[in-house]
Amino acid sequence: MVSYAVIVRSSVTGDFIGWGRGVMSFFISAFMGLAFLLAIQKAASYIFLPKTTLTLQIKNRNTAAVIVVEAISLSVAIVIAQVM
Repeated sequence: MVSYAVIVRSSVTGDFIGWGRGVMSFFISAFMGLAFLLAIQKAASYIFLPKTTLTLQIKNRNTAAVIVVEAISLSVAIVIAQVM
């Protein structure tokens, strides 16, 4: 959730250039950032949890696996926010 908030916050910031352009710019940057973040989350889950799924690890209360994947997601979200 925090990684999504970082990207949405980055999409909201900026100069107000009008309603139409501002809203369109927000949706484009938020969509692109969130789509890239979801792709990175899937890739991190595939690389670091090759024989299981993140959902299964959450059900098994394996906090170490969840922390690794979410730390990668937050790190990537911060990078995406700086690039946008």
